[in-house]
Amino acid sequence: MLNINKPPVDITEDKDFFYIAVDLPGVFPEDLEIIGYEQSIEIKGNRKKDLKGKLLIMERYSGAFQRKITFKEFINIKDTKAYMRNGVLFIEVPKAKNEFYLQTSVKIIIGR
Repeated sequence: MLNINKPPVDITEDKDFFYIAVDLPGVFPEDLEIIGYEQSIEIKGNRKKDLKGKLLIMERYSGAFQRKITFKEFINIKDTKAYMRNGVLFIEVPKAKNEFYLQTSVKIIIGR
């Protein structure tokens, strides 16, 4: 069953990065907020209704959602990049290399 408060994600990694893909069809970058922490990324957003009129059938969800992804190691939040393509949010998260960040959080801007 689809959890409307947690959009589906795929996460992969290599030696230097974690890669995240989040399915967000119908969501615009300006309706998203991505915050990076020492070992996690939090994605919040709002999917707006597209249609007007009296509701007859509703199978597509709308409204607020959020997803927190926690990593097994520290991440470099200041160099994290995000972009959207075809309704999918992609986030590239560098792993911290013997670095420690004292900031509690950083807002990640979505590129175009």
